[in-house]
Amino acid sequence: MKLLLGVLTLWWWSGARLQADQWSQCVVEMELPQMRTTILGVVPAQIHAVVTIGAHGQARSVEVSPNTRVFEVEISDYLRDRTRYSSACEGQKLTFTFLYEVEGPETEILTSRTFFRSPNQFVIRSHPQKPILDSRPKSH
Repeated sequence: MKLLLGVLTLWWWSGARLQADQWSQCVVEMELPQMRTTILGVVPAQIHAVVTIGAHGQARSVEVSPNTRVFEVEISDYLRDRTRYSSACEGQKLTFTFLYEVEGPETEILTSRTFFRSPNQFVIRSHPQKPILDSRPKSH
């Protein structure tokens, strides 16, 4: 039993280490995701993405799950257009997890903070936004 536990631990650790090594070797530059008003209405959410790296440091494909329109557009934009990958990693797949959270008191201006958790997780956290009231005088 101890041998099986040791083998499973080694297998898990080597997989986590491989993913961390892929990240350090394959992600050259990445803009960190932010909370946007279009997403605020559908959080909390946990989104998984798989990027296949193509030629010239570009993403060949991005698969997002669950595949809702708002996250498909948002996550694909970050991973396809705002991330550069190493050309040496062409053909490799990287996995990403994005956790969108809203907590704390309401604020007038939507701001967010993004936290990275090794090996491949981003937590995007925001306060809820106060409703925007129309202050223009009403015409009769």
